[in-house]
Amino acid sequence: MRLLLLIFVAFTLCVLPGRAVTAEQRITAVTVYPDRALVTRSGTVTLPSGIQTVVFDHLPLNLEEDSVRAKAASRTAMKILGIEMRRDYREVAPNSDTQKLQDSVTKFDDQIRALNDEQHDLNRRNDFLEQIRGRVASPAPMRGDGKDGDAQNIEALFTMYGAETSKITTRLREIDFTLRGLNSQREALANQLALLQQPAQPNTRSALVTIDAGSGGSIDMDVTYMIGGAAWQPQYDAYADPDTQKVELTYYGVVRQTTGENWDGVALTLSSSRPSLAARLPDMTPWTVDFESVLMTDGDEAKEASDKTRIMNATAQATTAPATADAAAPAGPVAMFAPVTTPMADAQIQSLGPAATFVVPAKTSIPSDDQPHRNAISVQTLKGDWTYEASPKLADGAFLKTRVTNASTGPLLGGPINVFLGNNFVGQSNIGLVAASASFDLFLGADENIKMTRTEGVAREETGGIITRQRVYKRSYVIEVENFKATDIALELHDQMPVSKNGDIAVRTDTIEPALQKQDPDTGELTWKLKIAPGQKQKFTVEYEVDAPYDKPISGV
Repeated sequence: MRLLLLIFVAFTLCVLPGRAVTAEQRITAVTVYPDRALVTRSGTVTLPSGIQTVVFDHLPLNLEEDSVRAKAASRTAMKILGIEMRRDYREVAPNSDTQKLQDSVTKFDDQIRALNDEQHDLNRRNDFLEQIRGRVASPAPMRGDGKDGDAQNIEALFTMYGAETSKITTRLREIDFTLRGLNSQREALANQLALLQQPAQPNTRSALVTIDAGSGGSIDMDVTYMIGGAAWQPQYDAYADPDTQKVELTYYGVVRQTTGENWDGVALTLSSSRPSLAARLPDMTPWTVDFESVLMTDGDEAKEASDKTRIMNATAQATTAPATADAAAPAGPVAMFAPVTTPMADAQIQSLGPAATFVVPAKTSIPSDDQPHRNAISVQTLKGDWTYEASPKLADGAFLKTRVTNASTGPLLGGPINVFLGNNFVGQSNIGLVAASASFDLFLGADENIKMTRTEGVAREETGGIITRQRVYKRSYVIEVENFKATDIALELHDQMPVSKNGDIAVRTDTIEPALQKQDPDTGELTWKLKIAPGQKQKFTVEYEVDAPYDKPISGV
């Protein structure tokens, strides 16, 4: 029997996992996505041989449990057998407030019990007096000889009965009032005590990693998990030098996080990918064309139904069209950026499948305070031709712009730009997605040294037509541009004429001076490109007319 017991103990020691070892670990790396973050905790443990359990504790409660992964490295042969999650509950330490409440509830219970006992005794006394009163008042003859002494005794008995019952009634009323107050106070204390004595809620999690440590030794381990409450977005500062006509463009990643963890001295990576999106290309659903179930009894209703169909089709086509470089939302291949510190060093780019990363040695600290923390990604000096662009119909002034090329090896994601001209803050603009080595227009704000006015001419209406009466709408406007700068300016000026979408309405041009470089037949946009010398004033004149049936009012003139 003793031999069998020894064999069983030896077998248990060899097969069952060893005692759990808690790893000393810290957050070493974080990859921030537009709507979450991937956190890496690293630690080193020394394990004996055999199957062991390593605990990574104090993990946040709101992590995505399915995203937890573990990896390990050792000089000896070892492998990870599994990982499971555990919720850790707060230890309920002795609480003086809880004990005080419990003592108070006990005192109330004692007082209520004593009053209930007194109430019971008074009711018994009252019952006894009622029995005596009943016997005295009964018609049965009392013992005695019927003399005056008997009558006096009966009178004294009834006097005593009245006094005693009055005392008992008064005391019972006092007890009832006192009990109501005590029960109310006890209930309030009992509710507070119940809240404090509720089961503890989990405030952290632990990852339990089961490892076959082989022959044992020192093992480096990483545990990674996805967590919400973190996000980043691109932001830029553009410093334009009017003398050299160069722009220094600083690329930032602005990170906010409320994960409950402070990231101290971590390797921070910023990624434009969205892990929440499906990794599989969705299947197309049928796109059918059919008559609308609309009762077209009126001409206006028929037109409305036709317009609705056209809008729906256009919307469906727009959703399948490829994104353009001017789109504000990130598109194209996934790009990942790690912030760099001043002075800027050229980042080494690694290709990781569909992603590209800037691998730099910078370390960053971002507390969980929901405040914006700007991390510099890159700085590049851009050189291009400075020109001016204006649309006085939409905005006053001429806006300085330069066409430059993204000289970095990664894309510029869409985001806001803080524009500085010299030492002056001009305003905020926006940039769309710009691929590596792609050219883009960078706007640098309005120039107050270029004066621009747009004046509408007098609107006139005439009647004409030989066979059918026509209404003729005559319109005009004049734009004047004056250069108060000391140098020539290259200006691209935009304005517009109406475009007819109905065969019964005709738009005719009377005068456009000076000659146009471009006219868009779909939008009616007019474009002039010219140079204006210092002190020179340039005048642009547009006159046109719109012909329409006399009895059909039109809009847009």
